[in-house]
Parts: sequence; C-alpha cells; structure tokens
Amino acid sequence: MLIGGNPIKVSNLGVFRSTGLPMERFHPGEVAGIRRQVCADHNIAVQFFPALRDSRGFLFPLPGSFAEVQGGCHETTYGFVVPDLPEGEYTYVNTIRFQNNLVGRDESATYPPLRVRIMR
Repeated sequence: MLIGGNPIKVSNLGVFRSTGLPMERFHPGEVAGIRRQVCADHNIAVQFFPALRDSRGFLFPLPGSFAEVQGGCHETTYGFVVPDLPEGEYTYVNTIRFQNNLVGRDESATYPPLRVRIMR
C-alpha cells in the first residue's frame, strides 16, 4: 500500500448496442456499450478518461466519469453516444486514475483497447 500498484484487473467482454446485442459497427448518434469484467482487490475510487482513437492517432475524448469500483469481480458497461466522426475504424481506449497508496499519489492504468467502426 505504501508504493501503490494497480489493484484492478480488466477483461474485455465486447462492444454492444443499447439493446444488449453484440455489435462493433455504429452510426453517429447510436448508443454503444463497452462491457468488461472488472476485478478489484478492494473498493477503490476511479476516474475514467475514455476516448476513440482513429488510424492517424487522433484522439477524440468521450464523456468521463468517476465511480467506486467494488472489491471482487463485477461486469460493468460504459455507454456513450457515438460521436459524429468520419467513417472508419476506431480504437476505444480508456485510461483510469486512482490512488492506491498511503501517500495520496495519483496513479494511472490503461484498460485493454477495443475496436469500433463508425459507418455512415
């Protein structure tokens, strides 16, 4: 606890439509859901910084959030409205910030990426 470390392990379960059906292709304005299995050593407050990255490396931020991740393993879904971006392949990326030490130092980690295709 003095030196920190990442108390969270994440496994991707996929990208889903708002209906719950698996889908990787979306039109702007549709709701996409990123489903993951999140396991934490203990309860921890986490700030999320999600984004879509295009093939050129441009990063398009999505709405962030702040949540308490409960200890144990849980399925989570982050939903967002697909932005009005050019058609193409994007990588959904999510960096998190948390404190897992006794000195109050911020630490960060990156969740595994997922592919999302935006269509017109």
